[in-house]
Amino acid sequence: MKLILKICIVFGFILMLGCGDKQKTSELAYINPDNILEGDTIILTKNLSNLISWLDHYSNIDTGFKISNFKASGVILHYDSMRVISPLSNENEIFTKLFSYSQKHDRYIDIWTYGNLISSARLDSIKKEKQYFMVDGEADQQVVLGDKDGKRKEVLFNGPSQFVETADWLNNDQFLLTMFSEEAKETIVEIFLFDLKSEVFTNYRLNHGFIFSNELKSSFKKNWLANKKFNIDKR
Repeated sequence: MKLILKICIVFGFILMLGCGDKQKTSELAYINPDNILEGDTIILTKNLSNLISWLDHYSNIDTGFKISNFKASGVILHYDSMRVISPLSNENEIFTKLFSYSQKHDRYIDIWTYGNLISSARLDSIKKEKQYFMVDGEADQQVVLGDKDGKRKEVLFNGPSQFVETADWLNNDQFLLTMFSEEAKETIVEIFLFDLKSEVFTNYRLNHGFIFSNELKSSFKKNWLANKKFNIDKR
């Protein structure tokens, strides 16, 4: 009986150690903004599936399009209070399949619902085909932070010269956005890290020029949406 008790105690201790290691591993996913130095890079994990797809897509065009070439600016900025916007409308509920959700699934990033819609010509066939057909709308883009209670806030509002292509959560308080910007005939490619806990953000910029075209943008979007069982309808 004593032997069994000793075995149970030892086994329980091992389980506690294992849980502690898992917790420590989870905590390592958090990037302390105060520790980010100029020239730092991001460590990829399997959880950053959208970012990895994005890198893979553009590395076929530019072999230097890899995470090690995205360097931190070293500048940490506080963001203004995010503007509260209207709740998600019933007709846009279908877009929730495209949102990027935090680990606890209580927060999400939405880069799709503003200015886009589901083609009315396809609505009747959606249930049969299990496919969704999206019609591109506005050239502007709204990046939204939402939560399970239905509250939605504007993270960014981009004009035609800027657009976010992917969103990934590092943990429940930090997320990454990938962005292209056109400035004075130059294409700037960046990964933005937003920290909701500290209310700050910073950027990691591709360390060389990139030649971009609308065809490339369409190609990435088309492929990404196809993997989510969405298709793009032409107007």
